[in-house]
Amino acid sequence: MVGGIGGPLSQDVTNQIAARQQLHRKTSDRTNDDLIYLTSKTAWIKVSSAVNTLTKEESALLDKRKSRGNIKGDSTLAATNILTGGLLGINGQIREGIDLSTTYEVAGFDLGSLTGAYSNRQDTAGIRPMPGITGMSVQSKNTYGTLREAEVKFVCWTLEDFEYMEKLYLRPGFSILLEWGHSLFIDNQGQLQTGIQTVSQDFFRSGITMVEILNEIRSLRTKNSYNYEGMIGYVKNFSWNYTKSGAYECSISIISTGEILESIGLRFHPYQRLPIKEIDDPDTTTGKLQKKSMYHYFHQKLQKTTDDYFDRDDLLKDMETFASALEDFRGYYHKVQLDDQWFFDGDRPTHWVPIRVIFDIFNKHISWIDVSKTLGSEDYVYLKFNTDYSQSTKYVTSPEHFSIDPNICVLPWKVKISVPSIDWMALLATALIPVAGPALAAYNYYNNRSVDTEEYEFKIDSIHDNSNLKLPEDSDPEDILNILVSVPYVVSKIDEAIDQDGKRTKSVHDIFKSILDGVETALGGINDFDFAYDDNNNTYYLIDRSLTPVSADDHPTLTLAGLDSIYTDVGLSSKISNEMGSQISIAAQGSSLNYTDNVENLIKWHPNIIDRMRVTKDTSNKQPAETEDDIEQQQEKRDSIEDWLDDVETFYDDFNSDWEGFDQDDLEAAKTMHAEWTVENVVQKNAAQKKEPIPGLIPVELSFTLDGIGGFIVGQAFKIAPGLLPSHYQEKFGFIVNGIEHSIDAKNRWETTIKALFYVLEKEQMQGTIPTPTPTVSVNENSGNRPPISKKAGGSIRTIEGTTYKNGEVPDNKLRYINNWKSYVGQISSDGGKIRFYDTTSRALDRLLADAAAAGIKFKINGAYRTYDDQVRVKNQKIAQGKGDEAATPGTSPHGFGLAVDLANISKKQLHPSFPEYQWLKKNAEKYGFRRLSWPASKGEQWEAWHWEYQNS
Repeated sequence: MVGGIGGPLSQDVTNQIAARQQLHRKTSDRTNDDLIYLTSKTAWIKVSSAVNTLTKEESALLDKRKSRGNIKGDSTLAATNILTGGLLGINGQIREGIDLSTTYEVAGFDLGSLTGAYSNRQDTAGIRPMPGITGMSVQSKNTYGTLREAEVKFVCWTLEDFEYMEKLYLRPGFSILLEWGHSLFIDNQGQLQTGIQTVSQDFFRSGITMVEILNEIRSLRTKNSYNYEGMIGYVKNFSWNYTKSGAYECSISIISTGEILESIGLRFHPYQRLPIKEIDDPDTTTGKLQKKSMYHYFHQKLQKTTDDYFDRDDLLKDMETFASALEDFRGYYHKVQLDDQWFFDGDRPTHWVPIRVIFDIFNKHISWIDVSKTLGSEDYVYLKFNTDYSQSTKYVTSPEHFSIDPNICVLPWKVKISVPSIDWMALLATALIPVAGPALAAYNYYNNRSVDTEEYEFKIDSIHDNSNLKLPEDSDPEDILNILVSVPYVVSKIDEAIDQDGKRTKSVHDIFKSILDGVETALGGINDFDFAYDDNNNTYYLIDRSLTPVSADDHPTLTLAGLDSIYTDVGLSSKISNEMGSQISIAAQGSSLNYTDNVENLIKWHPNIIDRMRVTKDTSNKQPAETEDDIEQQQEKRDSIEDWLDDVETFYDDFNSDWEGFDQDDLEAAKTMHAEWTVENVVQKNAAQKKEPIPGLIPVELSFTLDGIGGFIVGQAFKIAPGLLPSHYQEKFGFIVNGIEHSIDAKNRWETTIKALFYVLEKEQMQGTIPTPTPTVSVNENSGNRPPISKKAGGSIRTIEGTTYKNGEVPDNKLRYINNWKSYVGQISSDGGKIRFYDTTSRALDRLLADAAAAGIKFKINGAYRTYDDQVRVKNQKIAQGKGDEAATPGTSPHGFGLAVDLANISKKQLHPSFPEYQWLKKNAEKYGFRRLSWPASKGEQWEAWHWEYQNS
């Protein structure tokens, strides 16, 4: 997983959806396999325990915490009692028949012969069935559903069975493997598959690692065309009841590994990870502080570092073990003074480090470790935060973004601020907001006003040179991991979490979230920093959930309604907080009050309407300026900006000064308009300049259910085909997955429910169809074997899936981009360089391209949908070359209906019969509905070897 949100759904997942839709689309000629799939599909569940039983000798060593790395235990009890609808026998098959023997004993438990489905407990309960699973559900957990919690129910029918099942499965804190899937399914090629594949018996092998199991789960998802899903986690809770029928009804809660973060504390003595000689005397003030947490240790040791810039190697002298484990970084120092003393300013020496360092300290010195694993191995730590720039992302920002409180954080660049005038005059301000170290230098203030005009100029200019500001070569100053946080601020948030009685009431997750809350506020409140957890690699990623995609070109389109729909229970619901509700009720009425970016996006939900009872709602009785008589109000607004910028300048001037401390009241005054400024000048203005939508998710949730499917990931994006949503927002919004739920009910059917939040699409799509201007066609009498086409003639028409279209005039809502279309761009010269086809054709081509790639055949695309005007241009080009017969008459090309594709090899060369790509198509293209047809511009086999048409529409 790469951090961030807005990436498209996996192509393999969309191919599986397309294969299912293709089968559902059939209204006749269904095969035996089709009918079996539609009527006989059931679900299976499998739960495997990681409990190993110990001998008395091993238990004694474990109690004494001796030789822990050598204590292996025995997995036989777990390997011979795998829970499914029953129990798996010793041969890996479901147990059958009545077991009359009592010969197999493991860890003191009589397990019979391990083959019978019924046990004969003559002295107690008589003949009783084996234990088995009765149901399962998997829910998304936490704010954005990046953690998973499963509940599995099973039943035992005898006390003897319950005793060993209790030992294996009712064990909070122990690892457990949960798998589920369909008993039969169609693969991405539409072929029926009946074999069930699960994690191998290696799960019970001594020395197996969680990484190996996670890799096998990922592989099985792909092999089973995402008709398989699995998770490895921990037993969180359990319960059981004894019923009148003599059954033990059991339930276990399984949580993904990531929830460990909510139970790991920061307050443990550094002696547990660091040599005593590298920790100050515990009787000294610094030694006492260092004992609080690893971050207190880091903060106290940094006090000896007073260089403007420092890196990891500079810290090795005073904290060798601690610093050498960290990844390289660059930090910054400034001797800040606080004007809070009667005679002398109080020193507040401050160090800033990239937030990546805060996470790295957790990974190397705080996260739980497995001492039986090798130091540095993937399984050595239980979970970690991402510190890899290649797996990181950006956040909502712009060149005018700055932190109003450097005591919390600063951004690693020079910031340039420009203020648009209220009355379209030349009101301009330029500022260089500090970074750190010398970048936090004194400011010179210049104020110049012309008396004769309303032009106004305001400048804040730094005298420093931050050319020494450096980041690792593989990182970006705008990378979210490079936000510079104040180390004293981090320590203060940990101190806040420590109760007076010394209890550990806050987890790492709680403390890190409180740190991010402060960073959000300091940066103007436009970001929504949070953690996304990937249980494929036990890693948390820092992301900005406000950073939504600016384009949806590569996002697949799901068809939630229609003949081929495979979805049920489609619904919408708003998720609006009380605070946001108040903002909406004001902003929706066209109020002049500034409101946050996500509220502005939500207002697009109900455009062109007004509240008849309350036309406007506002906190001010001043009306927007409409005439010259309102110029006084404009001047007031400009004066308020001037006053605020003056407050900002005053605070930073004192903050950066080496001889004068800053006043806390000045800081509070500088904060007054910062949030409003940031929304207007970082979010709204930047979006307008780039012609992009306002970033941010809209708190309106779409949900739908389909036959169980794996591979959906929280944060992935998609679009919805027309035919379901009301037209007034059909083309305006995309969707980002924020929740995934799986369930297997009493009918033994696996179903998956997807929840997704709305976001605003790019402006071009938001505004609907963009008319293509008719090109000017010049007449050239010597252009070839016929004169050029100079005006629009009547085009052909065609009925596709019950609707008639005119050639070259297929509506946008019937056209679809192929998945990852930009990666296939060859010599495209039509439709604005896009790769779109009629919806059904596009989906069929997705499957063809994916399967070709799996076979080692890769394509580029030189021709896709062509408007009528595109066809005119192509025809005239051929005429000018004396090759007019090589292009169809405008209005007759198969490209005009979005049914034809011109394929090329990876070098963008048109296919030739001798090319391996063409030979693959000859053997396979028809399986996907594509044929190479002869048409008027074709001249036989070697001509148009690149031109293929979809025939199933």
